[in-house]
Amino acid sequence: MENVMDMVHSPWMGEIFGKMSGLFHESPEGVKRGFESAVPLSMVGLAQRASTQEGAQDLLSTLKGGKYPHLDESELGRVAGDPASAARVAQSSEGFVSRLFGNKQRGVVDGLASSAGVSTSSASKLLGLAVPMVMSFVGKQATSRNLDANGLSGFLASQRRLAGDALPGTLSRLVGGEAEPRAAVTERPRTVVTERPEVVHTHGPAIQEIRKPGIGKWLLPALAIAAALLFLLSRRGNRHPETNVQHTPQTQVSADMARPQLLHAGAMGAFSQALSGGQALPQRFVLSDLTFRTDSAQIDPASARVLDEVAQAMSAHPGARLRVEGHTDNTGTREANQQLSQARAESTRAYLVSKGIAGDHIEAAGYGGERPLTSSGQATSRAENRRTELVLLSR
Repeated sequence: MENVMDMVHSPWMGEIFGKMSGLFHESPEGVKRGFESAVPLSMVGLAQRASTQEGAQDLLSTLKGGKYPHLDESELGRVAGDPASAARVAQSSEGFVSRLFGNKQRGVVDGLASSAGVSTSSASKLLGLAVPMVMSFVGKQATSRNLDANGLSGFLASQRRLAGDALPGTLSRLVGGEAEPRAAVTERPRTVVTERPEVVHTHGPAIQEIRKPGIGKWLLPALAIAAALLFLLSRRGNRHPETNVQHTPQTQVSADMARPQLLHAGAMGAFSQALSGGQALPQRFVLSDLTFRTDSAQIDPASARVLDEVAQAMSAHPGARLRVEGHTDNTGTREANQQLSQARAESTRAYLVSKGIAGDHIEAAGYGGERPLTSSGQATSRAENRRTELVLLSR
């Protein structure tokens, strides 16, 4: 399991939410909402702690020392069914929760309670169960990947991107949880229709005024639709050639694309093997650790280590050629998504060039939301579709 949100969406969680409902004397729906927010809140808090070199090193030392609250997901059902065990786990994590959120802790608990519709006491206990679960998850990943401080920071940055997408807006803003930018959503202007009688002029032998109480309710929308159709028809013959490009529907998974391999900082084996030969090209890789500032193409410094390692691997193969591809989800307008994905691809290319890779050996292309990996509308699926890929074109 490489996504912390997979724990929340496991098939057996429904039964566990039922147990928590009895434990906290809250509705199952409220407990579900609370826990589904408490887990990403915990991950965002950890990612923020590790966003500096000092914080990442401190957290890594804590993980290696084993001095942190543990709760394996497989144990959650047992704990949720035993009030004494649940109280012990929640109490054991109090100090770490305080350390994680600092002076924001009270606001985090209150915000969690408000968004889930549970008491602050229940919200605090839900957070007390979520934090040790998330810590166990991160501890296992750090050990299995043999992460150093930079690798841990990059891994948490990628998890923050997924977790922040699952948070309600108020909680996300409270903890700064939305690490992965979203394209701006534009709304169509809203036509205000008044209920007073409309005056319609008709041409005949004489100009007449017809006052009809309900005609305005239908006339303005009809006129707006007609005007839009006329506008589109007038542009049809004068369209610029570039706008004739056919787009894949945003909710349709591209059938001709092989699923790319994940590329992590500290785990370049697959990429190095592809560079060395023996595999058919092209080979695709997702830079799963790479994140960007909100609504921009600026790379998060803490996540750039994966690019450093890509550049180092390519330095041994100076003839290799790459294409950097930017992809977004289908949130927002097609134009905005296209521009953002292209800008991020260019930014990634520029970073690799700055690390010594020949500029004429790296292409950059943005595809917006036109090439999704999954068509599911789930928050985690949208996060998976927002990605930067490396495509090895030649060796």
